[in-house]
Amino acid sequence: DRQDPRYIPFSLADQGRRATDPLVQALATLLALPQSRLAVSDLLDLLEVPALRRRFGVSEDELPRLQRWLRGANIRWGLHAAQRASLDLPDRPEATTQHTWRFGLRRMLLGYAVGQDAQAWRGIEPFDEIGGLDAALLGPLAQLLDTLDRTWRQLREPATVADWCVRLRTLLADFLAPEDSHDAFTRLQLETALDQWREVCDEAGLTEPLPLSIVGEHWLSRLDE
Repeated sequence: DRQDPRYIPFSLADQGRRATDPLVQALATLLALPQSRLAVSDLLDLLEVPALRRRFGVSEDELPRLQRWLRGANIRWGLHAAQRASLDLPDRPEATTQHTWRFGLRRMLLGYAVGQDAQAWRGIEPFDEIGGLDAALLGPLAQLLDTLDRTWRQLREPATVADWCVRLRTLLADFLAPEDSHDAFTRLQLETALDQWREVCDEAGLTEPLPLSIVGEHWLSRLDE
């Protein structure tokens, strides 16, 4: 405590925003989607960010329930089979739709639709622990997974500077709804960095398509400055 005679004043220097700001950490996770396994822990980490929870209408006290569902539906990693295949991992039996997010969501939706003690339908075993008003949480989860899928497909393809600016602004709008002045200021800084980057590229006459690895790293590094 500052009133304690043993108090030592200190501060931490040279800490980049990616190491200290949850919103920027979430953005870094989203920009890494093309190379990510998207394990359960990755998505739960995203949902720890207030601005992202607010965007999808998930409250903090709903996270434990959602975590139980994900564990019960036996989700492991990968959005779907196509996303798993894009990682060029060694062929293994589980490199299919089994235990992906799409697989788990279908189990949860089917379980809610048919109730308890129902039989498998088209190879999908229903997860029947979801019912009543709690089932409303499936809506935000499905919306989040759809948005992640759409973002994954967009980020994989190289694009011009102008197209990247549109994509990254869309990413901010799709995933983040700042709920305090700090997050709002961070988002403003990100948008300003995009404007400045586009101006510099226009002056340099840069027209060739660029990969995400270059664009994303440059964008986030502006905040570290």
